[in-house]
Amino acid sequence: MHYLSGERGVAQFLDVGSGLPTRCSTHHAAQTMIPWARTVYIDHDPLVVSHARTLVRDGRTQVARADMHHVAEVIDAARGLLDFDQPVAVMLVAVLDLTRDARRIVRELVKELAFGSFVVVTHGEAGGSDVAPVCREGLEVGVPRSRKEIAGLMTGLQLAPPGLVAAAAWKNGLVTGEAAGLPLLGAVGRVCS
Repeated sequence: MHYLSGERGVAQFLDVGSGLPTRCSTHHAAQTMIPWARTVYIDHDPLVVSHARTLVRDGRTQVARADMHHVAEVIDAARGLLDFDQPVAVMLVAVLDLTRDARRIVRELVKELAFGSFVVVTHGEAGGSDVAPVCREGLEVGVPRSRKEIAGLMTGLQLAPPGLVAAAAWKNGLVTGEAAGLPLLGAVGRVCS
């Protein structure tokens, strides 16, 4: 968040597959640096969405139900609060591991974003960490990808330095809360066209 809001001035966030917002959530971190920052949390689980709505009660933050596999649905759910003609940071933190359609999802999201927007991706590395077994055993799903495959998810985006590295090591960390303890790779890509 420090990089996106503090250094790049991003004031709009779309957190896809967010789960329940906690005190280290996207909207808290963004509003610490830019008080008027707006965030839309998207999750497909109706129970998560219902509980999240009780936790988030300000006019700058919204929780919506949508499935990341249906990008048009995700964008439509966020349009009420976010202006997609202005830069938006899309947070895909520890969710692309859960789908075989990750490349398509990222590509379709990028098509909806204005120049200067950002896409944040974190993902477990197949063979390089213990995330893949956690996904398979703990969630009974998971699509392990190699470093090269994870980098391929960011095709067409300009990677911000230091590029694809351990998420916890990326400029003040890309992840907070529970995800910070997972051995994830992470990158921030900028939309340049």
